[in-house]
Amino acid sequence: MVKRGAGPGLKSTRPWQVERPGAAAMRQAAGDELFTLVAFDVPCDKARRRLGEMCKDYGLKRAQWSVFEGEMSRNRREELAGRVEKLLGEAEGGGRATLYPIGRQEAGWASRIVTRGAPVKDTGVARAAAARAAEEDLAALLGASIDDLRGKTGGSRG
Repeated sequence: MVKRGAGPGLKSTRPWQVERPGAAAMRQAAGDELFTLVAFDVPCDKARRRLGEMCKDYGLKRAQWSVFEGEMSRNRREELAGRVEKLLGEAEGGGRATLYPIGRQEAGWASRIVTRGAPVKDTGVARAAAARAAEEDLAALLGASIDDLRGKTGGSRG
């Protein structure tokens, strides 16, 4: 009886027991992940919604309507890119999507400015312009002049 795997030149491990190249990525520490920004422009509503849900499935958070951000490993980023490419290839009208990996140092340099802004000051100019436009529209509909609408005739106030 011949024993397999015991002689010279024969591997003692079975091929299905050998660690696969991608297995190391599953053991990556959180520090190996990069900040990732995903931006897309998709005309089809159904594909845009599915792409948003796909980004959420990968742990990304919505920054804007078509922009997601979060930490991702290289393998997860490549997996997402493949799924996005397939989705956009099948989508009506196609679309564009870009994944931007950003290193820790670069992400630290980025300035995030979030503000509501200063309150809008109403000087009355906008209201006066809107009232004037409304008067002009009404005068055009009635076939009269603005002075007639205001009750002015012949340059005198009434």
